[in-house]
Amino acid sequence: MSAPCDLCGADDLRAYVTDMYAHAGAHYDLHRCGRCSLVQVRPAPSEEAIASLYDDDYFDEDYDSCLSADSYFDSFDRLLERYGRLLDRIEARAPVGSLFEIGCAGGYFLKLARDRGWKVRGIEITEIGARHARETLGLDVERRAFPDPSLPEERFDVVYMGHVLEHVRSPAAAIEATTRLVRPGGLLVVEVPTYVDSVYFRTLRLGLPVLRGLGLDASGLLRALKFPAEGETLSPYHLYEFRVRTLRRLLERFGYEWLEAESRVPKPDGLAEARGALNRALSLAFDALDQGALRLGLPGGNVSVIARLRADSEG
Repeated sequence: MSAPCDLCGADDLRAYVTDMYAHAGAHYDLHRCGRCSLVQVRPAPSEEAIASLYDDDYFDEDYDSCLSADSYFDSFDRLLERYGRLLDRIEARAPVGSLFEIGCAGGYFLKLARDRGWKVRGIEITEIGARHARETLGLDVERRAFPDPSLPEERFDVVYMGHVLEHVRSPAAAIEATTRLVRPGGLLVVEVPTYVDSVYFRTLRLGLPVLRGLGLDASGLLRALKFPAEGETLSPYHLYEFRVRTLRRLLERFGYEWLEAESRVPKPDGLAEARGALNRALSLAFDALDQGALRLGLPGGNVSVIARLRADSEG
């Protein structure tokens, strides 16, 4: 029998996308919970299978879900605007203080926060990322998986998890563990993908033959949109896909007060300097969807949330 839903515990997982991912000879489907709608990979990959995904090539090829043409380590300038905007939102709700990042990659967000006066620490699952953060950027970063019961009993004003929850075996266990890191009244900032469980993904699936007929496989756009070319496979990096309401339910379950959410529609780098009428039209469409998500509250491909740990929460 398949494992129950990680969010609500229901035994009502229904097939959503079959044969979505493959890795090391195993194939994986997506299921959606009939009770809470959380989308999750089934069968759940083993700990060993998950660990094998995050080798030194991860930051060169897969860290940004095929959206970026550059490696992570060549992307600081591109990430700077996004991280700066997120820190602006955090600093509008909390004075500069202590900040802990779970899954800090090579440390670029922590570096920016340190430059703006924050006292920062972090953990990262990959050796290459943790080493870059420590040796190149001079940050206090340990190589650790999360959740990890051996983390020090220290509380922080802000804890940030950027694109972490979708990678862990149990988002519920991960959020529960953050309550031991966030001081009562402190902030938890979470960013997750919402694309695969969105109207955009479902609509594109229906029109996939037309899109392939237009030659978009050759441009790499379809792969970035989670539609690999015939004969290719995607690896199961994202074990969960969220909606805003499933994320909110998860945070509130563990004593967090929902403060704000911002949805965005990230544009693949290949469209940033689009040539040809079709690519220019697609680039404008991504820009319009992004502004609709940001300004009108329409569904996006990613959502970043700021929540406050209630002062009476147990941690």
